Amino acid sequence: FGFFWVDFRWFWEPQLRGAVARLRGGHGHFLHMGPDGRLDGTWEEAGPGTLFNLIPVGLRVVAIQGARAGRYVAMNGAGVVYASVHFTPECRFKECVFENYHVLYASALYRQRRSGRAWYLGLDRHGRPMAGPRVRKDKAAAHFLPQLLEGDDQGVTRDDPKAAATSCLSCSRVSPKKLKIYLKLGYGLGVTRE
Repeated sequence: FGFFWVDFRWFWEPQLRGAVARLRGGHGHFLHMGPDGRLDGTWEEAGPGTLFNLIPVGLRVVAIQGARAGRYVAMNGAGVVYASVHFTPECRFKECVFENYHVLYASALYRQRRSGRAWYLGLDRHGRPMAGPRVRKDKAAAHFLPQLLEGDDQGVTRDDPKAAATSCLSCSRVSPKKLKIYLKLGYGLGVTRE
């Protein structure tokens, strides 16, 4: 009889359940992940590829998993956005709320070397994913409006940016009045104001 050593680090994936949401980009496209893991933007809201699980993996850090494909949105060292089969450190994104109550997703692992500027997830005006170094936080390409699905009804979403920001995954334990005050003052509660 012998002992076998199995390294389970390669098989481990977070089993947390997050909020199911559609991510509507600043140009009007919905982030879409095909069954093969291809990422792009689409105008169709009701497609099954537009549903994503926003899974909290740390303080103000989320993993974005396609509900249909089961793959994670990731950004590599060159800033290219791709779908990863397994959860890796490249799949972690910092979640922050911008002044217009849209949510920004910045890579938790990579940023500009000289300036320290974050690399953001973004869709261009044609719905194509942009490279992280090319996306600026004040441009519409980086702004996402998470439309959280309420309960079991797949058709009920929140279209109001302020309502989406206040019901955001990271700040669900705070009253709306306190959230408004904290956002105005710039304090972080699971979301940061850029």
